[in-house]
Formats: sequence, C-alpha cells, structure tokens
Amino acid sequence: TFLQNLPIMRKLLVKIAVRLGLYQKAMDIDTRIRQRKEKKAMQQYGLETLIAADEAITAFGGRMFLVFGTLLGAYREHNFIPHDCDIDVGLLASERPENIQELMAEAGFRRVNQQYVKETGRIVEERYQRKGVGIDLFYFFDDDRFPDEIYAYLSYRHETKDWREANVTDGFPTILKPQVRSTFSRQDFLGHQFYMPDRAEEWLRRLYGDDFMIPNPGWSFSDHKTRSFPSGERVFRKIE
Repeated sequence: TFLQNLPIMRKLLVKIAVRLGLYQKAMDIDTRIRQRKEKKAMQQYGLETLIAADEAITAFGGRMFLVFGTLLGAYREHNFIPHDCDIDVGLLASERPENIQELMAEAGFRRVNQQYVKETGRIVEERYQRKGVGIDLFYFFDDDRFPDEIYAYLSYRHETKDWREANVTDGFPTILKPQVRSTFSRQDFLGHQFYMPDRAEEWLRRLYGDDFMIPNPGWSFSDHKTRSFPSGERVFRKIE
C-alpha cells in the first residue's frame, strides 16, 4: 500500500537529493515542518515537561540544570525563548545512573535517541520526549582535557551523507563546549525552582557572545562560534 511504501519512497528521495546536492535544503525543509509541530507542543506542555524531568532526575539524586537556549531564555527573558522548539538541560556525567531510561519512563518520558562515542562507549547526550515536547539532556564531563572547566559535546550533521547512512558508517562530527566550573543552585523560573549555574552570565557569554542579551530570532545551531574545540571524535545515534 501507499503508506507501507512511504519509508522506501523517503529513502529514495533522500538518495536523489544527496546525489543532486540538495540534501541540506531538503533537511532544512523537513526540520522546519517538524519544529512547527514541536513549538505548538512547547507552548502547551513545555513547563510541565521541565518540571516532570526535574522531579524524575532529583528523585535519583541528580541535579538537572538549565543550559543552552533554555538557560538563555530563563536569564534574559524569564521565559522560554519564543522560537525555541525544545528544552535543553544538563547533568554531570558522574550523576547519570545506568538505568536512567527506566527511571525517566516511570515519569512518562520516552527516550528518542542516545548519542555516544563508539570508540569509548561514552554517552554524551540523550533526547527524551513527553507529550510531544523534546528535552535534550547533555552530559557534562570533568577530565584533563580542560582542567579548570567542564564540557559537553555538540554534534552536527554529517558533511555529505544522509543521517541514516552516516549512522552506520563514520558517524557525526562533534565539537566540545567547555564552560567555567560553577556551583549550581535552584533559582526561580516561571514560578518554579530549577538548578542553574551560579556563573550563568559567563556561561552565556561563552555560548552566544557578549551581545547575548539582544534577542536574535534568526539564530541557528550553526551559530555556535564562540569558545569551542573540534574533538576529533565521531558520535553515533542509538534510535529507540
């Protein structure tokens, strides 16, 4: 049937787009369609999802803290950024329990994917979803690479391949985003208390530049041009 053939047709269209050099444009269109749906879910259930994630992670002794766009919104606008379509939170890698997927599932979260470095098995990011709201959980590491900082991985689209092909061949390129060491404390956000870095302003300057207090609706993931380092490591995705 037509519906049964949709995955096959999509793979064929992707191959054609890659061959014609149109893959990035096709992916951009697909991303915009998906983000419109996610933004609607964020408006309805964003805060509820953030509270549920905080409660689940606190229950096993972790400290989930706001990072990236969610931290920026909390600091600058005291709200979610209007054009954000998901939630960004961090967790120290040392606080991640092996059974986190089961613990999050008990709170109503479904794990969508997990990103890991194949050579070492290091898990660097997980994406969960609840009521249509995506929440990206970035793990922050503490080792000799950056003696005075902690850092997270950010991955990017493959240079030339469709993500499915990349995931079974050479994976995705990554950069490391180091942040100054900071304590974390609960601070008010939309009437609730969430962990945030006490050196939030320094974190945001490193992420978005000195003009981070000026809203930029056209900002995209590719604009991460402040302090970052190519890791030389490739990540792969475990799709649930």
